[in-house]
Amino acid sequence: LKIAAFTVVNSYGLVVDRNGNTDSCYTENGLERELPIAELIRQRIDTLTSNESRGRLASNKNTTVSVLVVNQALEPSLLKRLAAQVHTSMGRYIQPCATLYDGDVFYVVSTAEIDQEKINSVDIGVLAGEVMWDAALSATPKQPEHPKIGNNIAIARLDLESMTGDYYFSDEAILRIFLVRNKLTAKAIGKRDIFAISKNPKLLTPLSTTSFTVFDKVPLILDFSSNRKVIVNPGPWQQVGLVKPN
Repeated sequence: LKIAAFTVVNSYGLVVDRNGNTDSCYTENGLERELPIAELIRQRIDTLTSNESRGRLASNKNTTVSVLVVNQALEPSLLKRLAAQVHTSMGRYIQPCATLYDGDVFYVVSTAEIDQEKINSVDIGVLAGEVMWDAALSATPKQPEHPKIGNNIAIARLDLESMTGDYYFSDEAILRIFLVRNKLTAKAIGKRDIFAISKNPKLLTPLSTTSFTVFDKVPLILDFSSNRKVIVNPGPWQQVGLVKPN
């Protein structure tokens, strides 16, 4: 028997590890620590107001898209029941799960490589729920640490000017880099913010001659080491913006 789980997690709820703590979370002072989901929900309930709750309906758009593949032959009714069982089990590690803000999609597929029943579908669901939990944890990478700010980083104006321009991540996400009193400054000029960079200009603090940061609760690094390109949060989850040719 083989079980494979794939998921893209953009849930309204937080992803929780097997100890009941949030898997990736920053506190207000930007430090990582264990945060029990039960405590966070309790705090949320204690501070909830009706006006705040009603106002959130129009702005939140979340979804978790998942695919489960098994190689044992299962008839369509059992595949549907397996999907219901595993999606329900996702409520253990996405809390809250399947809310009004979530547009979850869940597919279950059988390759039918094994014709005879090796394990009944309920036990497959138990195993698949654990595999899907692993997939969800894999989809929430370890958060980067806040960068250390260096002292006396001198960057020539000509080099700063070479980093200016409009960097396109998509038609809706555009980052404008410009100079204000010889200091690199950034603002979003598209419909969407670029992480902590909104339409209000923010000064960029140099980390080196080609990388900069923006002070925020969540670390944000902009790397200009490649010509006419900016890499946001370099690494496996990086986002790349390109200057469009004239």
